[in-house]
Amino acid sequence: MKHLIKIDFIPLAIVIALLFFDFLFLRFNNYNIGLSQYTGYGLIALSLFFYFAKKQIYFYAFGLTLVLGLIGVVDMFSFGLGVTLLFSINLIYLCLLVIFLIINKEKVNGLLPNPKRKPLLKTSSAEEFENAIKIYTIKYQSKSRSELNRIANKANGYLPEAQEAASRMLGEH
Repeated sequence: MKHLIKIDFIPLAIVIALLFFDFLFLRFNNYNIGLSQYTGYGLIALSLFFYFAKKQIYFYAFGLTLVLGLIGVVDMFSFGLGVTLLFSINLIYLCLLVIFLIINKEKVNGLLPNPKRKPLLKTSSAEEFENAIKIYTIKYQSKSRSELNRIANKANGYLPEAQEAASRMLGEH
């Protein structure tokens, strides 16, 4: 059975738990909330939807929500720990963003170019090539069939190992 909730749900679960306690606080203290909190609630609801509907979009939506909270554009909580140097930073969002980035470090590394990475050519040892294909196969598990087709296309600039992994995955479907 395929599990819907994985370790990458932890930051979102922490936010949901904090929102629950914040709701209790608001309920008993007659606190009025503003537009930035409603916006934050909406973004969290959207992130929760994308977590179950489309994980790739969840990564961007939740990351953007945390960055917007970090710099104070949106606010989900009636409480906060802030530090002001040149500008104000909310430490709750900073901690959540760090946890989110650590848990999703493979996706973050995939977004950033790595100039030290050299492609393994088919002339390299077969074992190294196969290991690289296994890594890309794991990395591409959440990709759709159309994304895999795009990666497998030889004229797109992907590494040969990535293209081979995508081709093999398309053969399994």
